[in-house]
Amino acid sequence: KFIIHFSTYPNLSHSTTPVGKDESGNVVQSYYGKKPEFDFKPKGHVDLSVSLDILDEKRAAKISGSRFIFLKNEAVLLEFALVQYVLVLFLKPNFSQTLTGRP
Repeated sequence: KFIIHFSTYPNLSHSTTPVGKDESGNVVQSYYGKKPEFDFKPKGHVDLSVSLDILDEKRAAKISGSRFIFLKNEAVLLEFALVQYVLVLFLKPNFSQTLTGRP
């Protein structure tokens, strides 16, 4: 009921948002910092992760379908470190950690 009810609410853009037919109509509102220049062609995040052997996209796609990844090696350690950081951050008064049961 909850999802059905709230799915009827419109997701309206701000009145000042420009309307375009595709991405070419996008308007840059601001820039932060200066765009870095390299003396080599930078890799995208997926190519970089595969070359560092911290991501396995092909094996994950065979098992779970496209748009899914397996983290490997240091990426797994980073994931757990981030989870641990958040858990410690929320170990404050009036906060109770809860882990739900799994079926």
